[in-house]
Order: sequence, then C-alpha cells, then structure tokens
Amino acid sequence: MVGVSRGWLLLLSLIGILVTACGGDAGEPTTTLPPNAAVPESLDGFWLLTETDLTLDIDLETAAVDARTNCARLLGSVTFRDGGEVASFSLPGRDDSSCDDAAKAETDRLVDLMSDVQRAEAEPGGYLLFDAEGEVLGRLETGG
Repeated sequence: MVGVSRGWLLLLSLIGILVTACGGDAGEPTTTLPPNAAVPESLDGFWLLTETDLTLDIDLETAAVDARTNCARLLGSVTFRDGGEVASFSLPGRDDSSCDDAAKAETDRLVDLMSDVQRAEAEPGGYLLFDAEGEVLGRLETGG
C-alpha cells in the first residue's frame, strides 16, 4: 500500500490548525484537493479528519481503527450495515497520558464526534461523515 508518513500527516494537520487559528473559515469542511480528485473505493487506509489533528488508520479486513492526535492514541473499531456501508465508529481504547487538560477535552470531543457517525459517503478525495439526522459531522480526507 502506498502511504504517507505519520510525520507528513502531522505536518498537514498543523498547517490546517494554523490556518484556522489565523482567521481561516471554520465552517464547512474544506479540502485542498484538485476538483478532479478520485472518489475513494473504500475506507481502508489512512485518513485525516479535516480541521482537526485526528488521523485514522482503518483496516476493513479486521474492522480495526487505530486513531491518533498530536498527543493521544485511540483504538477501536468500525461497524457495518448489511450492505457493507459504515454504520458507526467506536474508539474506547485510549492513551492520552501525554496530553494536557485542553488536549484531553479536545480528544473527548473527537471521540464523541466519531461516535455520532452513522454514515460515511464517498466523494472526491474523501468521505463526508453524517449523523443519524443526516447532518454533516466532518470530512475524512485521504492520507495516502
């Protein structure tokens, strides 16, 4: 599998955080991908939750999720509906011992957000994540 190093993903995450902190619009999830980016065929692989520092390594064969922020590691799983589409994420395994209180609170928010996902819809360069009411929760951007 062709991949991008975690260091590169961290750098991209930090750039996104700096842009947002320096007056970037924090509204709808955005992307820097060209408009002709390919629509992904599956969630298997590395992903970045846009406008956050959360990266996810999703292994569809085992349904395992290894997620990381700049200071926390989260382990969990993804579940599927009968048709094979994503039903939900669960990230109960957690090591945030190197995080300060603010980073722990942000990790809590990200875990809650991912727990609210009920559907992932492929679009060019990533997936939109939806809750049970059909509201967009965020966007996963391909990480490699």
